[in-house]
Amino acid sequence: MADYHFARAESWPELVLAHEKWVGDYNGQSHYAHRKREDGRSSPEEVLGWLSGVRYDEGDLKRVFFSTRFARILDALGYARLMHWRIYGEEGLAGKEAALWLQAETLRVEYAGQTLSSYEVTYQPHSAGSRGRLRAVARPTLFETLYQRSSPQLRLFELGEVLGDTGWLKAIKVEGYARRRPRPQALQEVLFSYLDAV
Repeated sequence: MADYHFARAESWPELVLAHEKWVGDYNGQSHYAHRKREDGRSSPEEVLGWLSGVRYDEGDLKRVFFSTRFARILDALGYARLMHWRIYGEEGLAGKEAALWLQAETLRVEYAGQTLSSYEVTYQPHSAGSRGRLRAVARPTLFETLYQRSSPQLRLFELGEVLGDTGWLKAIKVEGYARRRPRPQALQEVLFSYLDAV
């Protein structure tokens, strides 16, 4: 329908204008599908003009449709464990449940909808016979939040001042959990015989 105008566009702004014109024309024209309507509305604009949809933030849509959410409890130092990695969230929220949003190239730690930290990751998705796996976690970004100063313990010094941003480990690769040894299936000895109890 609009190939002629799209082909004549020589820049991105011209292409955007051609698309806007096409959308306006398409929604304003009478459509064959609406020819038998009793209310006389014949274009999509007339039929759907009274509807107003809900607009969602693009970041929220990406998170909902293109990411995986994990719920984790932050340990005493503010780290959450995910796929053999300890990921820093916020020390002031120790013992609280945080949400970890894993996308193809990023990982975000959130609490109550507020982003605490963000990381660039290399993620190997699920395949036949294996679970997804984090290969690398790098380039941490910590965000200022209301929770940073909520820890009752006073600090002797700030980690950022002493170690710098590169010295303080915010993502730590850890070994997998050790396999549990099977417990022996021993029967409990009888405290007293059945006949004595009767």
